[in-house]
Amino acid sequence: MHAHSSVLPRNPRVVLVERIERDLHELLEALIQANCNRGREPLLKLANMKLATLRFQMCLGKDLPCLNANSYCYAAKAIDEIGSRVGGWLCSRPKVSET
Repeated sequence: MHAHSSVLPRNPRVVLVERIERDLHELLEALIQANCNRGREPLLKLANMKLATLRFQMCLGKDLPCLNANSYCYAAKAIDEIGSRVGGWLCSRPKVSET
C-alpha cells in the first residue's frame, strides 16, 4: 500500500510526523487532565489508547524509514515506561463499590 501512496501529493513521512506530534500533545493533555481531576479513569484510558497509537506510529516510522534504529529504540522504551506508569496509576485508583 505504501508503494501506491507515492502518487499522493504530500510526503507520507510529513503526515506521519504531524500525527505523532498531535498524538503526543493529546497524550500530554490527557495526563495533565487526569492529574487535575478526580474522575481520571476515562482520561487514563484515553492516554493508554494514545500510547497504543504512538507505538504503532513508531513502528511505521521505523519501517518507512523515517526513524533510525536508535531513535526507534529510545521512543519505544519511553512509550513503554509511560505506559507502565499509566497502568500503575489505573490500578492504584480507589475501587468504587458497585450497587
